[in-house]
Amino acid sequence: ITPDLTSNTYLWNTAATTKTLTVNASGTYKLTVTNKGCSASDEVVVSFNRKDIAIASIDSPKDFCASTDAHDVAVSFKNSGMENIAAGTKVTLSYTFNGNTVTEETTLAEEMTIGKTIAYTFTQKLPALTAGSYSISATATFASDGVATNNTLTGNFKVNPAPTFTLTNPITSSDAQVSITGPAGMS
Repeated sequence: ITPDLTSNTYLWNTAATTKTLTVNASGTYKLTVTNKGCSASDEVVVSFNRKDIAIASIDSPKDFCASTDAHDVAVSFKNSGMENIAAGTKVTLSYTFNGNTVTEETTLAEEMTIGKTIAYTFTQKLPALTAGSYSISATATFASDGVATNNTLTGNFKVNPAPTFTLTNPITSSDAQVSITGPAGMS
């Protein structure tokens, strides 16, 4: 806070006597400026919004094999702010996949301390996917979120094709044993 004055003396309500006062706490700061025995005062209210939640990681999906199963979407979100976030705070989580957005809400069961990470698995899963490369983005927000630039994270994953082959069926043998060989080119 720097007043635009050319006065002789400065007195802040913190007892500081400098022209510039650097603060790191929310509050009301009052400055009295005295010049040749005459004084004037003014105050400013400073508010810091130090609460912040960020998506720390997209934990699932990762690369997997094509199948007819639905797949979990799981994320971790972190208190990346400078203040604890109270128990009972509602956090809105969403993911966007193929142009569709799924939004869910969770309530913090306990205080989320600075640096704490919480894992969350969405109730709505991804559908079965064909082989290919995909992108998914996840977002976390809450009412007092002070930094929006870290709310969303995008990740990529691959769905690998499942091998296709047919074994010869049936095998009839009068020998004591038979060898059954799988397809070439697979490990």
